[in-house]
Amino acid sequence: MGHGLTVTQRRFVREYVRTGYCTAAALVAYDTRDPRTASVIATETLGRPSVQAAVAELLDEGGLSVRARCSPSGAMSPSRVTGRHATT
Repeated sequence: MGHGLTVTQRRFVREYVRTGYCTAAALVAYDTRDPRTASVIATETLGRPSVQAAVAELLDEGGLSVRARCSPSGAMSPSRVTGRHATT
């Protein structure tokens, strides 16, 4: 999962793929306890191509073909992370 990620970004990616909630992943990975701050951090982190690639890689390793992105509720929603269309 390298992709030139920081330790914190790798922790975020693992937690995001594990839980499906980007805000919760940011609360775990980053030094914040405020959900609103975590939501902003999560959105910014998921906007990075290297993070998107790492998420896609972990989803592929897990046999998941649906890409995900952070919805306003903080949950994974069916969509594309990497810009590639999902295949089923």
